[in-house]
Amino acid sequence: MRRITTAAAVVLATAGFGIASSTTVPAAADETTPAERAAPYGSPRWQTQYEENLREEIDASHPRRWMNTIGATPTHPGTPSNARSVEEEKAALEEAGLDVRVDSYRALATRPRHISVRQTAPTRRTLAVTEDDMGRTTPEDLAIGYNAYSPAGKVSGPVVYVNYGRPEDFTELARRGISLQGKIALARYGKNFRGVKPDLAAKAGAVGMIMYTDPADDGFVRGEVYPDGPWRPEDSIQRGSVLKIWEHPRAPPRPPGPRVLRRKRRAPSHRSP
Repeated sequence: MRRITTAAAVVLATAGFGIASSTTVPAAADETTPAERAAPYGSPRWQTQYEENLREEIDASHPRRWMNTIGATPTHPGTPSNARSVEEEKAALEEAGLDVRVDSYRALATRPRHISVRQTAPTRRTLAVTEDDMGRTTPEDLAIGYNAYSPAGKVSGPVVYVNYGRPEDFTELARRGISLQGKIALARYGKNFRGVKPDLAAKAGAVGMIMYTDPADDGFVRGEVYPDGPWRPEDSIQRGSVLKIWEHPRAPPRPPGPRVLRRKRRAPSHRSP
């Protein structure tokens, strides 16, 4: 299922505003110490002094508060939570004295009606497709675990582990005589763009792919997991896009090529690339 959703972006009218915090202009020559004046601009000693001054000016609690606010709920495009997040950020930037406008863009986004993953052998069980959100979100805001622009369908078959789903991984499987024809590939996230993994698997004959986050890459193996630490908990599901951006880098509804703005937007009923 595909539908047109509206995504909002906060645009700053004040030139020069960026994500990184800015620091003050270095003090005038008559206000600096002899040691500072002796350090040539761009030298290692000047760089060290500049970094020390920058660290003293940044309040680490400020970005932490913003991260907690923005990351408190999912902000999937087209959901009420996304709209609330935009308004909250706009209000905060205006309070800081910036001129802010909100621009809306229409894009062909995807959100499935239903997803299920069932293991049929050696035991039968249904796997979870959402996390335990501990009551922090509403069903309309917490999207099912999926990757945008995945084709709709129903597949079944034996599972073949393909490591990170890189070209060298599929080469190694072929060298060992392991076929993916009619199989479901199991790949872990990392090492390459997620959209490359199912594309290579399909070319090798796979009919589907399940991607997961290995705790060795991002989980309890690395340290404390959320909410006690920065690493992913065991039920975390990554969400993203598997659009072939290396072939279609523009917005999904518009085909690539010259004079693209003159071409007619394709209807949502068409299959995405």
